[in-house]
Amino acid sequence: MSCIQVFYYIEPDLKQLSEHAPLIVNLFITSENICILRMVLKYNSEKKATFLLSISEGLSQLNFSILYSISSLDSLSDTISRLFADYWTTYIKKITVTT
Repeated sequence: MSCIQVFYYIEPDLKQLSEHAPLIVNLFITSENICILRMVLKYNSEKKATFLLSISEGLSQLNFSILYSISSLDSLSDTISRLFADYWTTYIKKITVTT
């Protein structure tokens, strides 16, 4: 949001018993067209449950006993990353947030 100019002024005539005077600020709010694309899994949806079950099944089929070197750890982490990415793109819903 761009701010062109903020106008303010002090109203000493509105001061009551305290020594404080009200500060009046004018903020100009312009209308903006907001359009944001998000990818989500709806809370408590069937797709979310299926996504989590698929991830659980995929992780249970991986062989974690082969972690004997840095390269095997890298390979396993890549496999886990691909697993999450594949199921995410399968079950997500694309939504558009607008004003």
